[in-house]
Amino acid sequence: TGDLGRWLPDGNIEFTGRKDDQVKIRGYRIELGEIENALLQHPLVKEAVVIAREEGNEGKSLFAYLVSADKLNSDGLRSHLSSILPKYMLPSYFIELDKLPLTPNGKTDKKALPDPEGSGMTSGVAYVAPGNEVESRLVQIWAMILGSPPEKISVKDNFFDIGGHSLKATRLVSQLHKEFDIKVSLKELFAAQLLEEQAHLIQQAAKTSFISIPSIPLQIDYSLSSSQRRLWLMSQFDEGSVAYHMPAVYIFEGELNKAALELSFISLLKRHEILRTAFRENEQGEIRQVILEEPVFNINYLDLRDFSDQHDKLKDLVKQDLISPFDLKLCPLLRAGLYQVGQNRWVFTYTMHHIISDGWSMNILIRELLLFYTAYTNHKKELSTAIVSPLRIQYKDYATWQQQQLNDNVLALHRNYWLEQFAGELPVLNLQGDLNRPLVKTYNGALIHSTVDKELARGLKILLQEQGVTLFMGLLAVVNTLLYRYSGQDDLIIGSPIAGREHADLEEQIGFYVNTLALRSRFKGTDSFKNLLEHVKQITMDAYEHQMYPFDELVDALQLQRDRSRSPLFDVMVILQNNETKDIAEQRMGDLTILNYAGEENLTSKFELTFSFAETWEGLGFSLSYNSDIFTAATAARFSAHLEQIIYAVVHFPDQPLNQLDYLLPEEKSQLLEDFNATFKAYP
Repeated sequence: TGDLGRWLPDGNIEFTGRKDDQVKIRGYRIELGEIENALLQHPLVKEAVVIAREEGNEGKSLFAYLVSADKLNSDGLRSHLSSILPKYMLPSYFIELDKLPLTPNGKTDKKALPDPEGSGMTSGVAYVAPGNEVESRLVQIWAMILGSPPEKISVKDNFFDIGGHSLKATRLVSQLHKEFDIKVSLKELFAAQLLEEQAHLIQQAAKTSFISIPSIPLQIDYSLSSSQRRLWLMSQFDEGSVAYHMPAVYIFEGELNKAALELSFISLLKRHEILRTAFRENEQGEIRQVILEEPVFNINYLDLRDFSDQHDKLKDLVKQDLISPFDLKLCPLLRAGLYQVGQNRWVFTYTMHHIISDGWSMNILIRELLLFYTAYTNHKKELSTAIVSPLRIQYKDYATWQQQQLNDNVLALHRNYWLEQFAGELPVLNLQGDLNRPLVKTYNGALIHSTVDKELARGLKILLQEQGVTLFMGLLAVVNTLLYRYSGQDDLIIGSPIAGREHADLEEQIGFYVNTLALRSRFKGTDSFKNLLEHVKQITMDAYEHQMYPFDELVDALQLQRDRSRSPLFDVMVILQNNETKDIAEQRMGDLTILNYAGEENLTSKFELTFSFAETWEGLGFSLSYNSDIFTAATAARFSAHLEQIIYAVVHFPDQPLNQLDYLLPEEKSQLLEDFNATFKAYP
């Protein structure tokens, strides 16, 4: 029917909205009903309906149609909505009507809503066209990064209000360097958020020539990047290697062209050398990248339609595809399986080793795979090789360039920053486990999922906007607060991945570019959450400025006393999945419908605790990956529940000292106050 709901523990189904009322604009998932409800809270608005409408080739925009008791103006409406909704949910247009058109059933006839042209109020940010060449070029760069039509971008627009965030700001920095030969810091971009302010910044900045990453001559083998070297060492043990698999499983429904799918993978291997790279020891005993000239790739195909134990057989096959270790001496370090389970229905698996890929790379791989497959199924073999322009550089060129920068001391400023951050005695998180910590670090893990509801998630976002910090910074502060309340430690190190593509040449590359930031927070229990936010903002911004220095080089430079039971430097990771992450299940591939497979999960954990967040339809999605050799499922569930309580506490009491924030569940309070104090005994 298109209705959405969730099954409650008591067996009832709670209606949560309509599927067709949920849209994605500029990477943000938006529920139109939320905007309508916010509009109806305005004292003059009697009726409201919001739709997302395509504007030619300019993408989707939000249009609000209103029936009001008196004349409205866009500034007043925008101000009202800004107090309730995040800025990315504000409509681009407000259109006043005498009445809403209705269907014969009495529902709003959205198809009959008039064209807004000439009858609408804009969102309140007046459109001002570029006034000079710098502004015109900057509009084009914003449009590329934000995925917005350039005609819609005003010089009065705020980068972070129309879809920007820290990752996109990092891309903006690299593009400004490439296009204008100037180096602008992230701090400067956060201070100059309007397009006209950034244009002025560019005009005032000193020239710093953009230097492309050079392509190196053909060799027998090539050096590894810093991150590859450490991952190779960790992968010499099967358990460590499997922990760094990047698996995915999908269901294909429809007409599948197996030959075209296999040919598409081969085309990907031809285009990206890293996908046909092995890691072998040379005569001097050094591990090197060896690139296979001609790609060899076969999809493992098996027809399970006549198997009486199809379900069990499929489960075993999928599990083996996900966990079978790779031999890094052999390539490709990528495999795929295709299992037919019905007429025009298949289960598809693919697994890559992290040493040749990362999350950003997966987006590129999916996009190009779809392009190749569509071309081959349309019998346009000659078009497939021309769909994407040839790559000027490959991963081997990046690895050589990175090592040269390290050898030439180009990164000395960044290195000194990190060494200063971790000078002196380093904190080790003292988090009580349920089980004795193994003497040697293990990767056995489990995963629990939860959701911070819409109202609480919205409250958190509004608080963060008021404090001028990003969602990631806010979540990092929340996790710091949780760990502080558990351990009593006010000096904490938490890791977080960053794309590692600060150089503009790396945007379309597949490979292991991701870097890790070790974020050290030092605060006091008497500080408020607002104080902590300011501190976290500062250390995060500084870390972004110095992200070019590889984490693996930092670990070596610190000469840490090795504890084989722990990860180096930190045991907790925080991740915010950005809105650029593509899911192949949201797309079509020729005549195929692609669905997510609800089956095996990769039960490994790289760290003791990994807090992963993502904005979802329901609010703020949250998953906790934990080492099951240290923590039980019950403890992990308690971590999750307490995290949500911390969010509630900081949203409602952001000025309260951290050591007074209430994070206990009602039943825990009852146990403390009543059960543990029930000491009365009757004596004869």
